[in-house]
Amino acid sequence: MSKAIFVYSRDQQKASQYTELLKRICPTLMPDNIQPPPARIVESGHVVYAVINPASSNQCTDQAVCLGLTFGDTEEWFKPLHGYPDGAFCLFRADDNRVEIVSDVVGSRTIWYFKNEEVFIASNSQRAMVALLGNFEFNDAVIPWIMASGTTGPGLSWDKRFRMLEINSSVVLDIHQWALSEKNNPLKFEHENISEEEQEKRLAETLEETFRQFHFDFNKWVLPLSGGVDSRAILYFLDKLNPQFKKLRTITWGLPDAIHRKGNDAFIAKKLADHLGLSHEYYHLEADIQHVDDIFRRFLICGEGRVDAISGYTDGFALWKDLFAHNVEGIIRGEQTFGGRMVTTESDARIASGISLCSDYSNLVHPEWDLPEQVFPAHLQRRPNESLITWRDRLIIAYRAPILKAALNDLKLNYVEVATPLISKGIVDRILTMTDEQRISKSLFKKVIRKMSYPVELATEVAIETPNEIFNSATIIQHFKQGIQQTHPEAFLPAPFVNAVMQTIQQLERKLSGSEKKLSLKARIKKMIPLHFKKKLVKLKPKPAVHPARMAFRTYIICSMHQMLSQDAKLKDKN
Repeated sequence: MSKAIFVYSRDQQKASQYTELLKRICPTLMPDNIQPPPARIVESGHVVYAVINPASSNQCTDQAVCLGLTFGDTEEWFKPLHGYPDGAFCLFRADDNRVEIVSDVVGSRTIWYFKNEEVFIASNSQRAMVALLGNFEFNDAVIPWIMASGTTGPGLSWDKRFRMLEINSSVVLDIHQWALSEKNNPLKFEHENISEEEQEKRLAETLEETFRQFHFDFNKWVLPLSGGVDSRAILYFLDKLNPQFKKLRTITWGLPDAIHRKGNDAFIAKKLADHLGLSHEYYHLEADIQHVDDIFRRFLICGEGRVDAISGYTDGFALWKDLFAHNVEGIIRGEQTFGGRMVTTESDARIASGISLCSDYSNLVHPEWDLPEQVFPAHLQRRPNESLITWRDRLIIAYRAPILKAALNDLKLNYVEVATPLISKGIVDRILTMTDEQRISKSLFKKVIRKMSYPVELATEVAIETPNEIFNSATIIQHFKQGIQQTHPEAFLPAPFVNAVMQTIQQLERKLSGSEKKLSLKARIKKMIPLHFKKKLVKLKPKPAVHPARMAFRTYIICSMHQMLSQDAKLKDKN
């Protein structure tokens, strides 16, 4: 539900200036379909901080803020270099000697930071940081990453001056020396030489011990329930350990007819909730073509353009507005790092982890486009003697969780808190001891949960539209075209690239003319192909291409964020 902006002013006399500026900035960071409580703004000595849309779970002192849910070493959470809790959180704290920012084990809530000779700023919001500084320095290194992966890339921000706090790490500012130091705690896969039976036993014990330390008030928290194994695991442990379990509310969202299709996420979720006698609500989620401006404006305001995964938000965030209006403080999500599908090549491993390169696609490399070089960081590259599966699973923890999943959390955090028990440190540490075979397709985790869980089958298809289906609309493509044109993209994007994207959009317009939201024959046939057969076809395909509409959307994100951040930079000069 909350985001924080934390400022340490080297000159204490200027602290009040940041306080006044935060009063102007905070209201601009929230979506327009809710009325949140006023931001909590605190000034104490050199420290000024703001918590936007504050929640009861926030922990705050005069010079420290912790957002999210924590457990474990929490007694001295507010003291730099002291308690380092577990859970899903981000932490900002200061005393007379130091300022420290701390991430959780997978960086589930991203912290950006900046230091010059006058001020240190750390925040979950890049927009807030730009507004505080009063200027914007566009980072063109994000361009190829957005186009290839739909994310801003590894550790990259829209402003070239901002750095991302790594997972399982902290950054410390020595106030007297005015110097930064980093404390990184890299995660390492080290197979534990025990039997599978013993590993299964220890995983089950770790899961139970972790859930014992979470205490949810089911009057304020709900469980998004799918037909898969992850949310089912959460359901099982809440059932076993929480005496108020029958008060738990579950929700699912998707297309209107999905709940009636056997094997669908929505159908199975409802069946599972009914089996346990739990309250269940199904939210219809379908692109509202009449309010395209609202959909994409809120998507960019809430997520700051860090990810292009629009499928769950095509209702213009009406679902999240409803949860906020009904005083839902948080959702319990099944995010996890237990492993992924089988991969056979390095490109397959990268793409499965969300770290795609332009060179992976046939239509994202052109010698005349003059796009910035896409730099693959050394710490994410495959190590000598590292198996393909281990590398893929390391990328899931080191890239997919803090870059893709954290960006998706950002979209929701404007409305509700997000708890992610399955990515607590004890569970992640247990995963690091497993063999490759135990992590392929989450094999050992599924084995544990199947023995514990309920006699309801797993889902075989998702309930929401794919982005390509959403973009099959002349109205949406026209919105992308206008959004790109009005930003004068040639000022910050290579002209040949912009021309190529605009030609692609014109082709899409001709194709979609007069066929609003009407699937082509090819698309209808594709929807009828069984999933297992699609997977076989993928292995036979040459290098894939990014869908033209998705190219248009990703370019639209770049242009819109450049415009939004440029406008944010002007807030400092407004009275």
